[in-house]
Amino acid sequence: TEFRKRTKATPTTAIYKMRWWRVAAIVLLFAGVAAIIKLSNNSPIKQPGVLKFVAGDIVQTYTLPDGSVVQLQPHAELICPAKFITSKRSVALKGDAYFSVLHDASRPFQISVNNVKVTVLGTSFKISTKYGNTEVDVITGVVQVTKEERSIKVFPHEKLIVPAANDFWIKQSDTLSHIQLPKQNQLQQGN
Repeated sequence: TEFRKRTKATPTTAIYKMRWWRVAAIVLLFAGVAAIIKLSNNSPIKQPGVLKFVAGDIVQTYTLPDGSVVQLQPHAELICPAKFITSKRSVALKGDAYFSVLHDASRPFQISVNNVKVTVLGTSFKISTKYGNTEVDVITGVVQVTKEERSIKVFPHEKLIVPAANDFWIKQSDTLSHIQLPKQNQLQQGN
């Protein structure tokens, strides 16, 4: 019984042990937060900001971060990074737009619209979307249009129609007469 009395914890000892665990927990918490902050600041890949361009009820012309120019038709939207930091210059389009893309062979320009990808190196063209169909009219240069496993090149004065519902693509020649091209100074003015 004498041994039990000597080994029994006193209230003061229990409080001391409890405070020690609290201090240890707080130190570990701060160390974990500091490690997370340090790792996130040293990350080599930072998420770029995102730009969203919306035409509203009128045609709007914008200059993209790489110097390319896009003319959005009414109610069209374009989303792109605030800075192109990867090997591709990728944007997402909803609606119709004219593009004048600066040439950069090391970084192709890619537009995603209606599950279709349009890839260019430097050219001018129009993309239209109607009822889920995608139409690409090439004015100058060459673009490559891809949907799922299928891909085709479209050359100047050609139009490609990619229907939403089937795999029957339509390619037409000498088609620039039916589209109204923006005036050159309109595409050079960027917002």
